[in-house]
Amino acid sequence: KAFELGVDKIAMKRHLDEHNLPTPRWQLFTTGQEEIRKDFTYPVIVKLAKEHCSIGLGKASIVMNAQELIVLVAKQLITYHEPVIAEEFLSGREFQITLLEKQMGLVMLPPAEVMYKVAGTKAMLSYESRWEEDSPDFHTSGMALAKLTDEQLHKFEKICKVAFLAFGFTDFTRIDARLNDRDEFMILEANANPGLSDHPLYGMTVSYKAVDMIFSDFVWEIIESCLRRNTI
Repeated sequence: KAFELGVDKIAMKRHLDEHNLPTPRWQLFTTGQEEIRKDFTYPVIVKLAKEHCSIGLGKASIVMNAQELIVLVAKQLITYHEPVIAEEFLSGREFQITLLEKQMGLVMLPPAEVMYKVAGTKAMLSYESRWEEDSPDFHTSGMALAKLTDEQLHKFEKICKVAFLAFGFTDFTRIDARLNDRDEFMILEANANPGLSDHPLYGMTVSYKAVDMIFSDFVWEIIESCLRRNTI
């Protein structure tokens, strides 16, 4: 069940709401005939409900009003033949936060921050900016260790650990989050099975290196956690 919650954006967003975890206002569209919620604050970003790795996300995914939202939702439903989610777009600082179950218990590694060279609605991890190295957008972001106050670290850790337990995650996870215009921490996604890599543009890599781990150390911690859960 935890894996299903982490890979289905619809179930994920509902679960966040059910557990009163902070996440941007959102709405599900399956037909394009739904009445748009009145309390949306624009801009709004439109995401494919069943995809990951920024598939279907680009500059055109952000709309500035309800009329633009109606048009884009209809287009995405026809193009991809799957439900879409509209979500309030946050342009504040963006973080990737890794949680790891160690022998001492669940720990939050030092958060990584997506460092944008652009601002506003351009500051987003689109498909082009993440995967297409020949795209101009590919060079608009980087990854670094987040500079946070003790108060922020405590707040992030508290929220992320509650999310980890609420989703029933085990071993490790990555929480993607941004700050809203009031500097409040908002969860974008809770990933049950995030990608593993030693690539410097992975937030997880930045985080485990910050505690003097190398890739094999991090993977071994995950394996040991699995073994502890499955000891006969």
